[in-house]
Amino acid sequence: MQDRPTGIWILGILNVLGGIGLLFASVYLSFNLDRVQPALDQLGLPPGLLAVGMYFLSGLTLASGVGMFLGTRWGWWCSTFYYVYGIVRNLSAMATVSMLADEIGTGDRGAEYYYMKFGGRAVVALLLYLYLLRGNVIEYFGVQDVNKGKAFGIQFGITMLLFGISTAVSWFAVE
Repeated sequence: MQDRPTGIWILGILNVLGGIGLLFASVYLSFNLDRVQPALDQLGLPPGLLAVGMYFLSGLTLASGVGMFLGTRWGWWCSTFYYVYGIVRNLSAMATVSMLADEIGTGDRGAEYYYMKFGGRAVVALLLYLYLLRGNVIEYFGVQDVNKGKAFGIQFGITMLLFGISTAVSWFAVE
């Protein structure tokens, strides 16, 4: 196996720590859903869906970090999916800001702040995704034979399916 690239070492640590932090936040939220219920009701988001989404994201983040350290094929797939999911999630958040700004307001910061926040996150996720396609990273994970365009298409399709399911659950839970 090729030596682990420095960027993978750094991302692995950040993802493991982030996954652990998100897992603790998910557990905390699960026991305190009543505190966030009013805000979730205003957004039309069922509390259970938020909890499931947070557990999913914490598991994906942890798996991505561990997979980066192990240098396995599944580690590359988890990591690249994590960043595709991040791109779509943040672009979706930008769209949500524009749809809900008139309805619930944006506070003192204004919609521009949220466009920059989520747009910046989407750009960072895109740059990290592109990093995972670099030659030395591809060699480290042993995925030279994977068609990168097809991989992106699969990951994007799964992400859109997850967003579709969560949107349907939100609609049916609210009605």
